[in-house]
Amino acid sequence: MIGRLGETEPPNLWPNAPNLIEISPPGAAFGSMNGQPIYGWRGNGVTNDIDRSERSGAREPLAADFIIPLIGCGLAGYYLATTTDLVWEARSAGVVVGVPLIAMCLFHMARMTYRIAKGRGSFSSGDMFANTPFNRQRLVLIVLITTFIIALPWTGTTLGLFLVLIATMRMLGVTSIRALLATSAITAAIVYVLLMYLVSSRLPHGPVEWLIAWAFGIGG
Repeated sequence: MIGRLGETEPPNLWPNAPNLIEISPPGAAFGSMNGQPIYGWRGNGVTNDIDRSERSGAREPLAADFIIPLIGCGLAGYYLATTTDLVWEARSAGVVVGVPLIAMCLFHMARMTYRIAKGRGSFSSGDMFANTPFNRQRLVLIVLITTFIIALPWTGTTLGLFLVLIATMRMLGVTSIRALLATSAITAAIVYVLLMYLVSSRLPHGPVEWLIAWAFGIGG
């Protein structure tokens, strides 16, 4: 039996339904407003309890959560491997940061692997590869970083970093020319001074580094 709008006693259709989630035809349902029951029409909506019960058996997709820890381990390992010929004082900062970073990444991946083994997660990627604006933006970022790495032997670290920062910030929505140039130039200059001039790391040299070495006789 379907109650009429304004009745104070609801029909005994959903006696345990706490609140109305969605009202749309066909069928009858009730919720509450200011302590008084109201009536309306519902479609195929479900309550929070039913929705939770349906989701409770699904395993959480965890494949995407391995990406950042793997990249972190790779970057830290690359830095440690390429600075082995430097004196300890020069590579101490990288060791202090890199070793704990690798340890935390390994711990995080072990924890996720344990959850998958216990059946609470899966190696599914979820919606990571779905055709969404965010995923398309992420794909462009991957292409830009890959291009930056491949072009390093020709652009050098300073110029390559300057260009890739401009491209990524513009793609992420930064439109101010001043902000694009200033942020990219300052970041590239800091990387040059700290990693190439002071630490003398084996990062690729290019036109900027050669020009600085020719003009000032440093970092050649």
